[in-house]
Amino acid sequence: MNRDRLRRIRNWQSSEFYARLVMRPLTILVMLVVADWRRLTPNLVTTLANVAKLTGAALLVIDHREYAIAAALSIQLGLLLDHLDGTLARYRDCSTTFGAFYDKVSDAVTWLAITGAVGWAAYLNPEAFGIIAANGE
Repeated sequence: MNRDRLRRIRNWQSSEFYARLVMRPLTILVMLVVADWRRLTPNLVTTLANVAKLTGAALLVIDHREYAIAAALSIQLGLLLDHLDGTLARYRDCSTTFGAFYDKVSDAVTWLAITGAVGWAAYLNPEAFGIIAANGE
């Protein structure tokens, strides 16, 4: 393995617990395979991350009991792709203002959708989420 290539792939480390221990190592493993695929652009990866996260949110809204595992896996795939897009842009030295803006806005929109879906699922079935309803009885 080329040491310079590996150094460029490991170009940024997150300080957050889950990102550092789970997503970052997975991102590096995926980058070892896809880093030089020219058709896979950082903005395309951002779009794929959006699709995965919004699919997970939709599955939670449709039926959180039946599709819970699929929704969780879809959201995790979206998180992995979300880490991958910036890493890919920095690795290729092709970061753009639009790409940074697209990534930030995408994160805001998808997290709003995910938290809304979790809230909706909790509203429909509060017992499953450990919520004690104060209904005055």
